[in-house]
Amino acid sequence: MPLCLRLGKAVDDMTALDIKALVDADWAGCVDTRRSTTGWMVFFGSALVSWGTRRQGMVTQSSTEAEYVAASEASNELMWWAKLAVSFGYPPARMLIECDNKSAVILADHTGRFSASKHVETRFHVVRERVNAKLQEMVWVPDGAMLADVLTKNCQAKRFLSAASTANGSSFY
Repeated sequence: MPLCLRLGKAVDDMTALDIKALVDADWAGCVDTRRSTTGWMVFFGSALVSWGTRRQGMVTQSSTEAEYVAASEASNELMWWAKLAVSFGYPPARMLIECDNKSAVILADHTGRFSASKHVETRFHVVRERVNAKLQEMVWVPDGAMLADVLTKNCQAKRFLSAASTANGSSFY
């Protein structure tokens, strides 16, 4: 409990804040089912407001598809937080999804069809619809800079604590 209290962060100025999701997936990480794990962190301004990790409900055929599925879940989470913010009178300035897979970012931004991505289920193209409608942006970040990696991959305690400190804007180790 004391650790949680020290990690808490207040948001003082609620005007024109971005809502940002950091998203990651480990492609076929489960050795038994070969399903991927999705992880995301949602920030309202600089405050971490939500995070989650779960095994994907299907086997994906590529790392691009696994990341795109994860981005779809994060996109839905962003929309929920945006609706909540609007209901309190604080519409977000923009909604941003950060992903460390360049192909998934291109797939979300491209309006055409890719023959290599026909296997991606239509329900996950909600990301593309929201990007094309300018409701959300999806950008690539380098793999080493992705904080959401700690939600989907094994990491050393030092890396985990460093990511937690960065996510919460505080230092506790």
